[in-house]
Amino acid sequence: MLDFLFNPLLAVNPILVVMIFSLLVIFIINILQKLLVNQEEAKRIKEEVKELGNRMKEEQKQGNATKATELMKEMMSKNSKMMGMTMKPMLVSFVVIILILPWLSGNYGDKMINLQDNKGNITLGNSLYTVEKSYEDLLVMKGGTTIFSAMTTASEDDRRLEIDEAWYVISYEEAGGFILTHPEQMKFARVVAFLPVTLPFFGNDFGWLGWYLILSIPVALIIRRALKISV
Repeated sequence: MLDFLFNPLLAVNPILVVMIFSLLVIFIINILQKLLVNQEEAKRIKEEVKELGNRMKEEQKQGNATKATELMKEMMSKNSKMMGMTMKPMLVSFVVIILILPWLSGNYGDKMINLQDNKGNITLGNSLYTVEKSYEDLLVMKGGTTIFSAMTTASEDDRRLEIDEAWYVISYEEAGGFILTHPEQMKFARVVAFLPVTLPFFGNDFGWLGWYLILSIPVALIIRRALKISV
């Protein structure tokens, strides 16, 4: 939808592109939050809810179930009011997200190739490649010449392939589902960022979404603090 605006970024390193989008989306979302929510009132309600929670715990410790229930109802009422205040910026933010993030997914997302008789084709960059599953091997060929081969059970590092300065992790997915919801496929998972250290359970390579989420957390904290956003 916004290809005419964002496509020039395809010439930039994807690490930086995702970083730019992360900054842009988080900044827009928080600006909307700042403008559409009365931050002073939101802060006051937040403090009142915290105080009510402390009072409710004290009443519960003293065995005053009736009073504790009354305080809980008051807390729920204030939380509902807070939710109503944040609903509008949440809806507008959702519109921003569905306009921007699909471009990232379309250009840096995984590519699935359906196999027929264990073979298929994929276009990467400006070239056409033939992919094949031969017994336990995954093969990628260009112009009849095999440029990549790895076992389906090989480690992720051994299933990485660089094509036109872009890295992919290649894997095989069997036909699945009770009614075979998808045929045999080979997946080219685009790697956008490599970290200098390996994270437990996550490894050291990330696709666009993983890299976006890693960047978004610290960016959101910094922007919220700079804009003095309470909710």
